[in-house]
Amino acid sequence: MTDRTDPETPLKPTQLEPTQADPPDLQEKTRSYGPRIPWGWLALIAAVLGSFALHQQYRTHRDMSVAQAQFSATRDALFKEQQRFQHILSTVHTVATHSAKRESFHNFVHPTFDLETLREKRGIYFRANRTKIPPIEDLTPLIQEMAIDALAPCLGIHPVPLPVILESGKIFTPEWDARAAADKQALPTLRVLLQEQDSRIKRDIPELREQISAQYLVVILDHWDKRNESGRPTTADVEIWDISRSQTLLSLRTKPAGKTVTVPVDVEKRFRRLGKQSWDATAYDCSIARQITDFAQSTVESPPTQANEREIP
Repeated sequence: MTDRTDPETPLKPTQLEPTQADPPDLQEKTRSYGPRIPWGWLALIAAVLGSFALHQQYRTHRDMSVAQAQFSATRDALFKEQQRFQHILSTVHTVATHSAKRESFHNFVHPTFDLETLREKRGIYFRANRTKIPPIEDLTPLIQEMAIDALAPCLGIHPVPLPVILESGKIFTPEWDARAAADKQALPTLRVLLQEQDSRIKRDIPELREQISAQYLVVILDHWDKRNESGRPTTADVEIWDISRSQTLLSLRTKPAGKTVTVPVDVEKRFRRLGKQSWDATAYDCSIARQITDFAQSTVESPPTQANEREIP
């Protein structure tokens, strides 16, 4: 018989024996040393985390919907103020554009115009370089560049400078709408936007309602001659517009003169937010005011022909 323990002796197929499973007691001992996966606990934890994530997603969606509805409702409640604000800006642009594009200038005063009555009414004041009036209705850059000058005090009237109105009605500007469109995409930024909007409404809207109820508009367009070395405009076109009646009260091309003298002025509280604590009270601006006064008074005393037109020599 062949020795099966001899490694050099090959085994015959009849000598092969099938593999037998380990006894049950050995299998149990072997399994106790292997890792045990708590499938039940893992399933429970996954279910809890999934439920929490779904709940948070629902709360976020609900809070976003509530905040967006609150934002829209607040704006809808101020629809009249927004319309009036946009009407004022559109009127300023229309008057300024018409004056800037005018090729031949004819001085004009309405028969009912009375400078004294303007001192008792609310008004709006805008001043800019005539060559910078844009073809579109976005006057924001020019409004932001505008500085408080001495023309209104020299006339004895108190119109609100347009930058003050723009600041009070900031929530109605395209810049605010663009910011709102971006901030409404995330709940934290939307909440900040709502807080700022509510703060501005409480602080600015009462003043804005008074400002946009103005009855007249004063537009001054300065023109610089390249040959002029004084640094001051050579002419200034003046337009006084009746907002309620949509008609010109006075149209005058002035040729101002005078030197600039810086004078500190006690600026009204509502203007201080713009950081303008003083302006240049100038003989230049007062000369414009003087020409306006003289032209209006002389026309009333002795009405000219041809639709109240007069030329300044």
